[in-house]
Amino acid sequence: MAWFKVDDGLAFHPKAIEAGNAAMGLWVRAGAWCSAHLTEGALPKHMIGTLGAQARDAKRLVAAGLWEQTDVGFQFCDWDKYQPTKQQVEADREANRERQKRFREKRRNADSDAVSNGVTNGVTNGTPTRPDPTRPSIGYVEEGSHESNAREGEPPSPKCSKHINEPNPPACRACGEARQAHAEWKARQARAAREARSEQLRAAAQDRARAIAECSLCDEDGYVDTAVCGHAPAPKQRPSLNDLYRQAKAEKEHASTREK
Repeated sequence: MAWFKVDDGLAFHPKAIEAGNAAMGLWVRAGAWCSAHLTEGALPKHMIGTLGAQARDAKRLVAAGLWEQTDVGFQFCDWDKYQPTKQQVEADREANRERQKRFREKRRNADSDAVSNGVTNGVTNGTPTRPDPTRPSIGYVEEGSHESNAREGEPPSPKCSKHINEPNPPACRACGEARQAHAEWKARQARAAREARSEQLRAAAQDRARAIAECSLCDEDGYVDTAVCGHAPAPKQRPSLNDLYRQAKAEKEHASTREK
């Protein structure tokens, strides 16, 4: 999870006071969204309304020097100075994954040594060829490493192949590895879905900005007066207002002539 950092002096910073509370509410929510999607402070224009704000709030942030306007939306000023970049966040996540991997391997090795030593010391001073089946269970069943047989694109089972049909399997190292693999698969799927959604939003923002730039009907925010523009110019065969006025005047004169 990436965090959007806010300085404790923000409340009375001159730029925040100039922008006003409504615009600063947009600033905070937009910052959280950018951090979640690792956009490095880039906000598509269409997200202004999605975040519950209006175009004038974004303009006030630009005027206060907190945002810059771009071709597809807005950009936080000095994002990489106060917030972690996408590269830094991904590097931290990778380092954390490696830390967890080393911890799990260390714990697995420690558990394996504890089981081996317990069996060896309890049976003989030499190296036994197999555990003594008459000894009571120590609460952990050694099943070897887990190998997933899931098809590509399907989630791996949270249980090992030996206990896959048991509702309450015993403590099993292979099942533990299966649960870990299942959780990691779900995390990868969720991350891929977030990245795909972010890419869709980015592409949609670019398409909307392009449509607005090419449209001769709407303003820079994509509005015609107070309505959202559809960017569909009137067909050439449609009569103009002058044509309609002349037609109505002719029909009125014709009607007056007939009444006389």
